[in-house]
Amino acid sequence: MWGNDHKKHMTKLQKIILGVVTVITVVLLFAVASLTGGKSSTVGGVYNQIQKNFFDGINISTKPCTVTQATNRSTGVTCNGIVGTITTDTTSLAAAAEAEFTVTDSSVVAGDVVLVSLRSGATANTSVPVVTTVANGSFKIELTNLHASTADTGASIINFLVIKMVSS
Repeated sequence: MWGNDHKKHMTKLQKIILGVVTVITVVLLFAVASLTGGKSSTVGGVYNQIQKNFFDGINISTKPCTVTQATNRSTGVTCNGIVGTITTDTTSLAAAAEAEFTVTDSSVVAGDVVLVSLRSGATANTSVPVVTTVANGSFKIELTNLHASTADTGASIINFLVIKMVSS
């Protein structure tokens, strides 16, 4: 039926399955929320079990990694996982300055998309993290202090999420 292009068709099938699982998860969450009067502990428990069953089935770990940067804001870190939290060093990041560091992560490949967001910790909330490079086994984050006159001396907490590459 699929001929020699079975990998291409499986990729499309996997995309369809992922979409269906996502829709089913959302529907189940709404159903549980309405049945439990919106009690978040019950809804969260159902969501966590659905998420665990789904990701266990496709062998992707959802356990977040956490790491704290040592020495300075350019010091690389190792955090192996598709989700994680990086706490930067408190070395001063001057106004309008940038610091780039490498995150070594064995779950990352060059075609993945890595999303980052600043959770907290930056002085005056003017520092912004951006992913500049994604390679096999690592990605780079550049932290830029956008403030014109105030240095960032806080320990920034950066969340990241790896969206896995899908072969076509």
